[in-house]
Amino acid sequence: MVCSGCHANFDPYGLVLETMTSSHRFRTVDPAYGPVDPTSLFAAPIGGGPVANAVDMAPPAGPERRVSSCVAKSVTQYALSTVNSPVDVGELRRAEDS
Repeated sequence: MVCSGCHANFDPYGLVLETMTSSHRFRTVDPAYGPVDPTSLFAAPIGGGPVANAVDMAPPAGPERRVSSCVAKSVTQYALSTVNSPVDVGELRRAEDS
């Protein structure tokens, strides 16, 4: 499947956040799928290693800001249904530096 190439890169980070609903409520069980398992394994570029929950995600993700910049880039690409242009990339970098 075409989507799996990209999803393999960001799914570990999303899985850690599965304990939160779209209305920002904590949950341990998903009505459709059963118990929620927020554990994941992060890639080496942002610290690597196992992560048990969203609280554990902060130390490896926070200091280098790689997760937030990657999420911003991915969300804009998804929202615009396109690949970010050089102008978009420049604006994202400028926002990241501020």
